[in-house]
Amino acid sequence: MADNILQASYFKQDAVIAEPVGLTNLGNTCFINSVLQCLVYTLPLRNYFLSDAHRMRCKSPKACVFCELITFWKQYLKTEKGEQLSPDSFVSAIK
Repeated sequence: MADNILQASYFKQDAVIAEPVGLTNLGNTCFINSVLQCLVYTLPLRNYFLSDAHRMRCKSPKACVFCELITFWKQYLKTEKGEQLSPDSFVSAIK
């Protein structure tokens, strides 16, 4: 299985890179916002999760932080430059 992951297209660096989007501070969430911004631009990780490989294996999608991260990534990629995105559902999932 590890060989499949290493050979997968997740590591291709030709993905479209989104313009940075501002994240709303929900009160003491600036560190979480910084981490989320870093994760958005970690292309192998983002490519893996957006490929739905995780969702196909996830046994509890309603209580899964990674599934919530996927939802966040999709929202982030749809957000227009100059708009703000609230990470409220992700923050709620990790509490």
